[in-house]
Amino acid sequence: MNSYTEMVSKIIKERVVGRIREIDTIISALASEKHILLEGPPGTSKTTILRVIRDVLDTPVFFVTGNSDITATKLIGHFDPPKVLSEGYKKENFIPGPLLEAMEKGGILYIEEFNRIPEDALNTLITAMSEGELAVPRLGTIKAKEGFRIVAAMNPYDDIGVGRLSRAILDRFCSVKLDYQSKDEEVKIVKIRTNCSDAWLVEFAVEVVGRTREHPDLKMGASVRGAIDMVMLAQNLERLGYVGLEALKNSAVTALRNKVWLREMAEKDVDEIIIDLVLEVFFEKTGIKARKEGKEEGEGKQIEIDWLELKNLGMRSRRELIQAIKRIEDEITYAVLEGNRDAMEIAKIAWDKLSDEARKKMAPYLARVLVKKAKDVFVKGLKWKTKVGEYTFDSDEICLDTTIEESGIKIMTGVLEYSDIQVFKKDRARKSIVIMLDKSGSMIGEKIFLAAIVAASIALGVKDHEYAILAFDEDVEYIKRVGETKSVDEIVEKILLLKPYGCTDIARVLKKGFEELMASKGKDRVGVILTDGLYNTGENPEEAAKQFPRLVVLCPPKGNFDTCEKLAKLGRGEALKLDDRLGYISI
Repeated sequence: MNSYTEMVSKIIKERVVGRIREIDTIISALASEKHILLEGPPGTSKTTILRVIRDVLDTPVFFVTGNSDITATKLIGHFDPPKVLSEGYKKENFIPGPLLEAMEKGGILYIEEFNRIPEDALNTLITAMSEGELAVPRLGTIKAKEGFRIVAAMNPYDDIGVGRLSRAILDRFCSVKLDYQSKDEEVKIVKIRTNCSDAWLVEFAVEVVGRTREHPDLKMGASVRGAIDMVMLAQNLERLGYVGLEALKNSAVTALRNKVWLREMAEKDVDEIIIDLVLEVFFEKTGIKARKEGKEEGEGKQIEIDWLELKNLGMRSRRELIQAIKRIEDEITYAVLEGNRDAMEIAKIAWDKLSDEARKKMAPYLARVLVKKAKDVFVKGLKWKTKVGEYTFDSDEICLDTTIEESGIKIMTGVLEYSDIQVFKKDRARKSIVIMLDKSGSMIGEKIFLAAIVAASIALGVKDHEYAILAFDEDVEYIKRVGETKSVDEIVEKILLLKPYGCTDIARVLKKGFEELMASKGKDRVGVILTDGLYNTGENPEEAAKQFPRLVVLCPPKGNFDTCEKLAKLGRGEALKLDDRLGYISI
């Protein structure tokens, strides 16, 4: 770094607690004329750092909060419709959006919740980022002034209302990851933000918040904001006469309840978990002994396991591997919960043979792993399409070109009516999707994990549509019905806890799936079935397949692809071979 860059870095570090490596990296990237993607959970100083950079560099920053309604026009800008209709396309009639303002003023376009913006809007950034210019119809080519940068921020752990970022976009960013800070740094932040002189209370709040990030029943813990709020609440409660544990419990529950994310399969609710953590930290810090449930001698004790030898055993004989796994089931369970990848692979191979108790312990953790993997599967066919249509009072983008082309004479004669104005509209033709998962006796081992990933990838992409999930052998079981609300994690856990068993009646589930589709409200109805095609009971499924407007058949490894392909053809869809490198699903 040159002397100026070093000076800027030094000043920023004096105003931000910690984050030395991240600040140096961000300053270096900006000095190198690079665009930056900040990745991290809420409360990890992403916006704080940028605001300090803005103040220190005296650089204009244009803020955008990402959501599904952001369009290319809202980023770039638009011609003022009344002025265009009366004066024509003139530069002074153009209202610039934040992207153009940042380019013209050499500023920073800061986009929060970056992965909530639709793909077609994000694509408008590509040329501006790579070429430093942007061609706007009827306005001309806008060239960015020196200093123009795009800084985007997102929470990579969120799976609600977010989309997948294309490689074309990601390739143009330098990535900086920000995780939670050390305990000492968070203590310093809380002291500064609360002006609290009670060191014990500050450290207590930081410790409780830190443990929410490690609790097995919480998908996501609280950020340092939780500790800040907790300290401020506790101070004010003490002024009102609340003391000791009463003040600590009340402040913790009030501050953290909405900042943590409870797992659906948790046995306790959020308040109970927070109070447990408060008591746990309180007893540790005060030295007071609390009554705790003891474990039997030896329970949870881990032994050394040769994972490579177990893998090799599985390659030679699945039966021998299953016998070995049953003997060390507890050790494998603990290893999986600790994040041991080898243990996960071993568990997948003989998942259906593990005890119900072991599977229930591992399922919540494995669900998180599989949902994360499902986010990398691209599901085609779920994006809204944009079309031009007649103006309605909830319209917000006028298509001037089409309006002038079709109603030019009316504009000139001053008799233009609302019905003559053409606007951009999203073609909100809702899909109804029914996903049918084979759980018969042939779907053992890793196939059930593949079924969970498929269901999760579709569920993550259908936030604007409606869907149902069915599991079948010779009977049909509903995982989720149309209109029912269930989280993706909950769905995956339920699929993992299915017990592959019995015969395969494809015709039966196709009939049930079709009934579910017909009861839905979507205009575009699609059936998706994952099966190895080895049906051995019930009617021939070919007639049932013909009922579907579109039937997509997904065939796992070692399945009867010929049968799957035939069913897809009869259902006016397509068949797809699946493997561990599952990249996309087209529905």
